[in-house]
Amino acid sequence: MGKLKVHELAKELGLESKELIKKAKEVGIEVTSHLSSLEEEQIQKIKNIFNEFLLLIILCFNSIILFRK
Repeated sequence: MGKLKVHELAKELGLESKELIKKAKEVGIEVTSHLSSLEEEQIQKIKNIFNEFLLLIILCFNSIILFRK
């Protein structure tokens, strides 16, 4: 995969760069702007965080649907 710029990864994930920068900083990845480069390990860490978040949303949505039945 190689390196990606913050803005490239943000676009891939459907986010704004500032949202991705905020989340990266929260998990200890230092980035300063949308042009900062991310290493493959950092990219995977960020993707995993957003995948976990998406999974939680899906589980909550499914629970709501089951509750309504």
